[in-house]
Amino acid sequence: SLLTFLDVTAGANVERALTERNQALVSAEKLRNEFVNHVSYELRTPLTNIIGFTQLLADGGVGPLNPKQLEYAGFITTSSAALLAIINDILDLASIDAGALELRPENVDVVDAMKAAAEGVQDRLSESKIELRIVATDDVGSLRADGRRIRARSARCCDRRVARCEP
Repeated sequence: SLLTFLDVTAGANVERALTERNQALVSAEKLRNEFVNHVSYELRTPLTNIIGFTQLLADGGVGPLNPKQLEYAGFITTSSAALLAIINDILDLASIDAGALELRPENVDVVDAMKAAAEGVQDRLSESKIELRIVATDDVGSLRADGRRIRARSARCCDRRVARCEP
């Protein structure tokens, strides 16, 4: 008769450790996603109010503003919009990680996207006496992408006052 003993203690310990680590990683990812979504929501709500009230002031809804106040309202609006774009980017990243980001792919004309981005920042460029010229050949073509995100990211690129702006 042959009797064999096999010690599986080490293998069971490794398996248990890997299972516990996997559960910890899943829990940490869930906690991180909840944190990002909560913080983004808590930032976006007051920021939306700031943008709305600033636009109300700038439009003269509560009375006329002097030129300096209008200038400050413009700075608040611009900075708030940039901050809102950053918060939206954070939400997009959290959505990507959670596998919940819905892209709407379409054919996006590259030159049209560049022009739309330029129009989105033209007022700020004019204030700073910066001229933005789009130089592109007619046969640039199109790309398959989420057009809304391409235009938004292009506008933020140009708004950061970089030397070159490429979508």
